[in-house]
Amino acid sequence: MFYNKVQNNVLELNIDIKHSEKRVKMMRNLKNLIEKSQKLKAFWSVSDGTLYKMCKEYPLHKNASETVSKLFLIGRSYAAAIERGVQLKKGESIYEDRIPKIFEKEKYGKKIDDALKNITEHKDLYKIFFAYNLTLEFFSKISGKSNKSLASKYLHFHKPDAFFIMDSRAKSAISDVLAILALPEKLNSNDSKPYRKFKESNEYILFYLKCLKCIETIKEKYEISLSTKEFDCLLLTVYEEKKTQSH
Repeated sequence: MFYNKVQNNVLELNIDIKHSEKRVKMMRNLKNLIEKSQKLKAFWSVSDGTLYKMCKEYPLHKNASETVSKLFLIGRSYAAAIERGVQLKKGESIYEDRIPKIFEKEKYGKKIDDALKNITEHKDLYKIFFAYNLTLEFFSKISGKSNKSLASKYLHFHKPDAFFIMDSRAKSAISDVLAILALPEKLNSNDSKPYRKFKESNEYILFYLKCLKCIETIKEKYEISLSTKEFDCLLLTVYEEKKTQSH
Protein backbone atom coordinates (compact mmCIF):
# COMPACT_ATOMS: atom_id res chain seq x y z
CA MET A 1 0.00 0.00 0.00
CA PHE A 2 2.83 2.39 0.90
CA TYR A 3 4.60 1.43 -2.32
CA ASN A 4 1.47 2.20 -4.37
CA LYS A 5 1.13 5.58 -2.68
CA VAL A 6 4.75 6.45 -3.49
CA GLN A 7 4.21 5.36 -7.09
CA ASN A 8 1.14 7.57 -7.39
CA ASN A 9 3.01 10.55 -5.95
CA VAL A 10 5.88 10.06 -8.40
CA LEU A 11 3.41 9.76 -11.28
CA GLU A 12 1.66 12.98 -10.21
CA LEU A 13 5.03 14.72 -9.89
CA ASN A 14 6.03 13.64 -13.41
CA ILE A 15 2.70 14.90 -14.78
CA ASP A 16 3.19 18.25 -13.03
CA ILE A 17 6.74 18.53 -14.42
CA LYS A 18 5.49 17.76 -17.95
CA HIS A 19 2.71 20.33 -17.63
CA SER A 20 5.19 22.87 -16.31
CA GLU A 21 7.59 22.19 -19.19
CA LYS A 22 4.71 22.49 -21.64
CA ARG A 23 3.67 25.84 -20.15
CA VAL A 24 7.24 27.16 -20.39
CA LYS A 25 7.50 26.01 -24.01
CA MET A 26 4.16 27.59 -24.87
CA MET A 27 5.23 30.82 -23.19
CA ARG A 28 8.43 30.90 -25.24
CA ASN A 29 6.52 30.11 -28.43
CA LEU A 30 4.05 32.88 -27.77
CA LYS A 31 6.79 35.40 -27.07
CA ASN A 32 8.56 34.37 -30.28
CA LEU A 33 5.32 34.75 -32.22
CA ILE A 34 4.76 38.21 -30.72
CA GLU A 35 8.30 39.24 -31.73
CA LYS A 36 7.67 38.04 -35.29
CA SER A 37 4.33 39.85 -35.38
CA GLN A 38 6.02 43.11 -34.37
CA LYS A 39 8.28 42.78 -37.42
CA LEU A 40 5.20 42.21 -39.60
CA LYS A 41 3.60 45.36 -38.18
CA ALA A 42 6.77 47.37 -38.86
CA PHE A 43 7.01 46.04 -42.43
CA TRP A 44 3.53 47.31 -43.31
CA SER A 45 3.78 50.52 -41.28
CA VAL A 46 4.01 52.81 -44.34
CA SER A 47 0.86 51.54 -46.08
CA ASP A 48 -1.08 51.18 -42.83
CA GLY A 49 0.18 54.60 -41.72
CA THR A 50 -1.21 56.11 -44.93
CA LEU A 51 -4.67 54.67 -44.21
CA TYR A 52 -4.56 55.80 -40.56
CA LYS A 53 -3.51 59.28 -41.65
CA MET A 54 -6.30 59.46 -44.24
CA CYS A 55 -8.96 58.56 -41.67
CA LYS A 56 -7.46 60.97 -39.16
CA GLU A 57 -7.55 63.84 -41.67
CA TYR A 58 -11.05 62.85 -42.86
CA PRO A 59 -12.63 61.23 -39.78
CA LEU A 60 -16.21 62.15 -40.60
CA HIS A 61 -18.66 61.09 -43.30
CA LYS A 62 -19.85 64.52 -44.35
CA ASN A 63 -20.05 63.76 -48.04
CA ALA A 64 -20.06 60.83 -50.43
CA SER A 65 -16.72 61.73 -52.03
CA GLU A 66 -14.70 61.38 -48.81
CA THR A 67 -16.58 58.24 -47.78
CA VAL A 68 -16.11 56.59 -51.18
CA SER A 69 -12.37 57.41 -51.19
CA LYS A 70 -11.86 55.83 -47.77
CA LEU A 71 -13.96 52.79 -48.62
CA PHE A 72 -12.13 52.31 -51.93
CA LEU A 73 -8.61 52.55 -50.48
CA ILE A 74 -9.21 50.48 -47.34
CA GLY A 75 -11.20 47.82 -49.18
CA ARG A 76 -8.70 47.45 -52.00
CA SER A 77 -5.65 47.56 -49.69
CA TYR A 78 -7.07 44.86 -47.43
CA ALA A 79 -8.48 42.49 -50.07
CA ALA A 80 -12.07 43.27 -49.09
CA ALA A 81 -13.27 45.49 -51.94
CA ILE A 82 -16.99 46.16 -51.68
CA GLU A 83 -17.55 45.71 -55.42
CA ARG A 84 -16.40 42.08 -55.38
CA GLY A 85 -19.12 39.87 -56.89
CA VAL A 86 -21.66 42.70 -57.06
CA GLN A 87 -24.10 42.81 -59.98
CA LEU A 88 -24.26 46.32 -61.47
CA LYS A 89 -26.67 47.79 -63.97
CA LYS A 90 -25.32 48.61 -67.42
CA GLY A 91 -23.19 51.74 -67.19
CA GLU A 92 -23.47 51.88 -63.38
CA SER A 93 -20.41 52.55 -61.21
CA ILE A 94 -20.56 51.26 -57.65
CA TYR A 95 -18.31 54.07 -56.41
CA GLU A 96 -19.60 57.00 -58.45
CA ASP A 97 -23.28 56.05 -58.68
CA ARG A 98 -24.53 53.45 -56.22
CA ILE A 99 -22.67 54.43 -53.01
CA PRO A 100 -23.39 58.19 -53.26
CA LYS A 101 -27.07 57.49 -53.98
CA ILE A 102 -27.51 55.23 -50.93
CA PHE A 103 -25.29 57.47 -48.81
CA GLU A 104 -27.43 60.55 -49.49
CA LYS A 105 -30.82 58.84 -49.39
CA GLU A 106 -30.32 56.93 -46.14
CA LYS A 107 -28.27 59.64 -44.35
CA TYR A 108 -25.70 57.07 -43.27
CA GLY A 109 -22.96 59.69 -42.89
CA LYS A 110 -24.54 61.32 -39.85
CA LYS A 111 -25.61 57.95 -38.41
CA ILE A 112 -22.08 56.52 -38.56
CA ASP A 113 -20.46 59.71 -37.24
CA ASP A 114 -22.86 59.81 -34.29
CA ALA A 115 -22.19 56.15 -33.55
CA LEU A 116 -18.39 56.59 -33.63
CA LYS A 117 -18.32 59.93 -31.79
CA ASN A 118 -17.47 58.80 -28.25
CA ILE A 119 -15.72 55.52 -28.99
CA THR A 120 -12.02 55.44 -28.09
CA GLU A 121 -11.14 51.93 -26.88
CA HIS A 122 -12.68 48.70 -25.59
CA LYS A 123 -14.55 50.34 -22.73
CA ASP A 124 -18.02 50.58 -24.24
CA LEU A 125 -18.70 47.37 -26.12
CA TYR A 126 -22.33 48.21 -26.77
CA LYS A 127 -21.36 51.38 -28.69
CA ILE A 128 -18.68 49.48 -30.60
CA PHE A 129 -21.07 46.74 -31.70
CA PHE A 130 -23.80 49.27 -32.51
CA ALA A 131 -21.38 51.15 -34.82
CA TYR A 132 -20.26 47.89 -36.42
CA ASN A 133 -23.85 46.75 -36.98
CA LEU A 134 -24.75 50.11 -38.54
CA THR A 135 -21.74 50.03 -40.88
CA LEU A 136 -22.58 46.45 -41.84
CA GLU A 137 -26.10 47.56 -42.68
CA PHE A 138 -24.79 50.40 -44.88
CA PHE A 139 -22.40 48.11 -46.76
CA SER A 140 -25.09 45.47 -47.20
CA LYS A 141 -27.39 47.98 -48.91
CA ILE A 142 -24.56 48.80 -51.32
CA SER A 143 -23.46 45.29 -52.21
CA GLY A 144 -26.41 43.09 -51.26
CA LYS A 145 -23.88 40.99 -49.34
CA SER A 146 -22.63 40.68 -45.78
CA ASN A 147 -19.34 42.59 -45.79
CA LYS A 148 -18.31 41.56 -42.27
CA SER A 149 -14.58 41.65 -42.89
CA LEU A 150 -14.70 44.98 -44.72
CA ALA A 151 -16.77 46.57 -41.93
CA SER A 152 -14.17 45.57 -39.32
CA LYS A 153 -11.29 46.86 -41.45
CA TYR A 154 -13.02 50.11 -42.34
CA LEU A 155 -13.88 50.88 -38.72
CA HIS A 156 -10.44 49.86 -37.47
CA PHE A 157 -8.75 52.64 -39.42
CA HIS A 158 -11.21 55.17 -38.03
CA LYS A 159 -10.92 53.94 -34.43
CA PRO A 160 -7.71 51.86 -34.22
CA ASP A 161 -7.90 51.27 -30.47
CA ALA A 162 -11.49 50.07 -30.53
CA PHE A 163 -11.99 47.73 -33.51
CA PHE A 164 -10.27 44.41 -34.17
CA ILE A 165 -9.80 43.30 -37.77
CA MET A 166 -11.67 40.13 -38.69
CA ASP A 167 -11.10 38.05 -41.82
CA SER A 168 -10.75 34.34 -42.64
CA ARG A 169 -7.14 34.21 -41.46
CA ALA A 170 -7.85 35.96 -38.17
CA LYS A 171 -10.88 33.71 -37.51
CA SER A 172 -8.74 30.63 -38.10
CA ALA A 173 -5.86 31.83 -35.92
CA ILE A 174 -7.94 32.96 -32.92
CA SER A 175 -8.63 29.29 -32.10
CA ASP A 176 -4.89 28.58 -31.99
CA VAL A 177 -4.16 31.58 -29.76
CA LEU A 178 -6.94 30.53 -27.39
CA ALA A 179 -5.37 27.05 -27.23
CA ILE A 180 -1.90 28.47 -26.54
CA LEU A 181 -3.35 30.52 -23.69
CA ALA A 182 -5.36 27.53 -22.39
CA LEU A 183 -8.61 29.45 -22.85
CA PRO A 184 -11.91 27.80 -23.85
CA GLU A 185 -12.93 28.07 -27.50
CA LYS A 186 -16.57 28.55 -26.55
CA LEU A 187 -17.54 31.72 -24.71
CA ASN A 188 -19.90 31.87 -21.78
CA SER A 189 -23.35 32.57 -23.24
CA ASN A 190 -23.73 35.50 -20.82
CA ASP A 191 -20.74 37.25 -22.42
CA SER A 192 -22.60 37.99 -25.64
CA LYS A 193 -26.10 38.20 -24.16
CA PRO A 194 -26.22 42.04 -23.93
CA TYR A 195 -25.55 42.31 -27.69
CA ARG A 196 -28.03 39.75 -29.06
CA LYS A 197 -30.09 42.44 -30.73
CA PHE A 198 -27.25 42.87 -33.23
CA LYS A 199 -28.01 39.56 -34.94
CA GLU A 200 -26.18 40.31 -38.19
CA SER A 201 -23.05 41.16 -36.21
CA ASN A 202 -23.02 38.01 -34.07
CA GLU A 203 -19.94 36.50 -35.74
CA TYR A 204 -17.91 39.67 -35.21
CA ILE A 205 -19.14 40.05 -31.63
CA LEU A 206 -18.00 36.53 -30.71
CA PHE A 207 -14.67 37.04 -32.49
CA TYR A 208 -14.19 40.41 -30.77
CA LEU A 209 -14.88 39.02 -27.28
CA LYS A 210 -12.36 36.22 -27.89
CA CYS A 211 -9.72 38.76 -29.00
CA LEU A 212 -10.39 40.83 -25.90
CA LYS A 213 -10.03 37.78 -23.65
CA CYS A 214 -6.72 36.88 -25.32
CA ILE A 215 -5.31 40.39 -24.93
CA GLU A 216 -6.31 40.49 -21.26
CA THR A 217 -4.77 37.05 -20.62
CA ILE A 218 -1.51 37.91 -22.41
CA LYS A 219 -1.20 41.05 -20.29
CA GLU A 220 -1.99 39.16 -17.09
CA LYS A 221 0.19 36.08 -17.70
CA TYR A 222 3.07 37.49 -19.72
CA GLU A 223 2.97 41.19 -18.80
CA ILE A 224 2.79 42.12 -22.48
CA SER A 225 0.31 44.79 -23.58
CA LEU A 226 -0.88 44.48 -27.17
CA SER A 227 -2.86 47.04 -29.15
CA THR A 228 -5.65 45.92 -31.47
CA LYS A 229 -3.30 46.23 -34.46
CA GLU A 230 -0.52 44.33 -32.69
CA PHE A 231 -2.95 41.54 -31.87
CA ASP A 232 -4.12 41.52 -35.49
CA CYS A 233 -0.50 41.03 -36.58
CA LEU A 234 -0.12 38.25 -34.00
CA LEU A 235 -3.12 36.45 -35.49
CA LEU A 236 -1.68 36.76 -39.00
CA THR A 237 1.69 35.48 -37.77
CA VAL A 238 0.09 32.47 -36.06
CA TYR A 239 -1.88 31.73 -39.22
CA GLU A 240 1.21 31.86 -41.44
CA GLU A 241 3.27 29.76 -38.99
CA LYS A 242 0.62 27.05 -38.95
CA LYS A 243 0.35 27.20 -42.73
CA THR A 244 4.12 26.78 -43.08
CA GLN A 245 4.21 23.84 -40.65
CA SER A 246 1.43 22.03 -42.52
CA HIS A 247 3.48 21.94 -45.76
